[in-house]
Amino acid sequence: MRSFRFVMLLSLAGCPPPPQYYVADVISSAARAPVEDALVAADCGRYEQAARRTDDRGRARLTLGGKVDPAHCTVTVAKPGYHSVETAVAATCTDATACPPTLIWVDASEVAP
Repeated sequence: MRSFRFVMLLSLAGCPPPPQYYVADVISSAARAPVEDALVAADCGRYEQAARRTDDRGRARLTLGGKVDPAHCTVTVAKPGYHSVETAVAATCTDATACPPTLIWVDASEVAP
């Protein structure tokens, strides 16, 4: 029984950490409405990037590796007709459904007449 516990402990020690999630809500500053189909991309260094388009509620959920340090991540939001925004990752969590979103406000770009 004792050897079984030891083997189980060793097998758990090799498990990778769970993934981390970053949730962004992209909102138009002028319309105060969600921005659908905006590209939200996270760059957390040489080996960790993630990108996703926002849904009809302006939300994008990005999955990052479990060893990522959010302090080393930047997020870029881009969509034609809007100014691109770059910001730091405020927080990540390990439960995608309970992760509080970061609000990212975007301004429409002005088109010359």
